[in-house]
Amino acid sequence: MLKITAEFGDGWIPTLLQPESYGERLREIERHRKELNQTGEFTAALWNWYILDEDVSECERMMNTPLARTFALLYRSL
Repeated sequence: MLKITAEFGDGWIPTLLQPESYGERLREIERHRKELNQTGEFTAALWNWYILDEDVSECERMMNTPLARTFALLYRSL
């Protein structure tokens, strides 16, 4: 999939990768792009979900809402 991204994509937005894994995979995409002589613009990003508030108890309350719990079901445990 990373090679396909390198060949046909103009960007990459994975979800929930640890920094080390993100860097390894981005370097692989960059290596493939170089091998394929892909010189066009390419944007790398990372998609993560956050619950933020100055009050920790409000964050905990929001983490237990049906919507937040549903999103949590979509992702494997890290």
